[in-house]
Amino acid sequence: MNPNQLKDNSLKPIATTAKNKIWTVFFAILYPIITIFGLLFTGIVAIFSAISRVCVFLLRLIKK
Repeated sequence: MNPNQLKDNSLKPIATTAKNKIWTVFFAILYPIITIFGLLFTGIVAIFSAISRVCVFLLRLIKK
C-alpha cells in the first residue's frame, strides 16, 4: 500500500447536534437507574445461586 493512500486517522472535533445533546442528557439521567437495575439483578441471581447450592448440598446429604 502506498503511504500516500493512507487515510488521515487524526482526531477531529465532533460537531454537537441537538440529537447528541438530548442523548447525553437522557443517558446521564438514566445511568443511575440502569446501574441500580444491574446491581439488583446480580444480587437476585446470587441469591438464587446460593439457594441452589444449599439445595444440592442437602440433597447429597439425604442421598447418602
